[in-house]
Amino acid sequence: METDLFADVDGCKIRYRDTGGSGPAIVFNNGIGGSLESWENQIAAFCQNYRLIAWDMPGHGQSELGNQPYDPDKFAAFGWRFLDLLKMDQAILVGHSMGGGVALRMAGYHPSRVRKLALVAAATLGRDAPFLFRLFTLPGLGELMTKPSKTGVEQQLKSIFKNPDVVTQQRKDQMLEYAMRPGAQKAFLATIRRMTDLGGQRQTIVSRSHETLKSLDMPVLVVQGRDDLVIKPVHSEWAAKIAKNASLVMFEDCGHAPQEEKPDEFNVILEDFWEG
Repeated sequence: METDLFADVDGCKIRYRDTGGSGPAIVFNNGIGGSLESWENQIAAFCQNYRLIAWDMPGHGQSELGNQPYDPDKFAAFGWRFLDLLKMDQAILVGHSMGGGVALRMAGYHPSRVRKLALVAAATLGRDAPFLFRLFTLPGLGELMTKPSKTGVEQQLKSIFKNPDVVTQQRKDQMLEYAMRPGAQKAFLATIRRMTDLGGQRQTIVSRSHETLKSLDMPVLVVQGRDDLVIKPVHSEWAAKIAKNASLVMFEDCGHAPQEEKPDEFNVILEDFWEG
């Protein structure tokens, strides 16, 4: 297993893993409430042949909170400052869920620095959002509903995975540990409320994502599970049609995290995209 590293970005300590190697890096962005552990299957599979960088965004995993609240644009600007610190001039970006929305924003900010872009069940591509996420935006109720607990983690797993049995007990314990960190719940809610209103994902954010997709010339891979309960698969279908140079892969019998639920099939698709 790769060793955890830490970097100071804007006074915020960021945890990351870097497999080393030369050439453009492949950077992995986690989803909201997630961590770099969601990419462990990819790090294990590709660490010998590629330079992989997975990081915990501010307020996630073991990274510090940073200058809350964050939204996709603020995370994206922070992400480039993180890569600048690592002296990464160009990168292939891979983002899951909210991390996909962040990767898209990063590509929009500096398209010349992004060789390829992979969006995995990406947020910000459509207005629809889970009913629970919309309820989280309500003051008081959101705090009560997202109070970290073992039961809450189990419910989260059922919403993310079509087959929760793929998740090890170690991974469940780690998710609970990160959810219980001081400030983690507040950071989660702050981001949800920046991105979502009672009607779903904010229209201004969705429109910005569509405009960015139309402007990009680099190859874009759009991946999602057909049985995703968090992001509607039609969002990925729209994205693949909007982007100039996009391909779409939809995994059957798979939920919101194909990189964890279908790692072998996902890795084949991802490597084909990198090398294609």
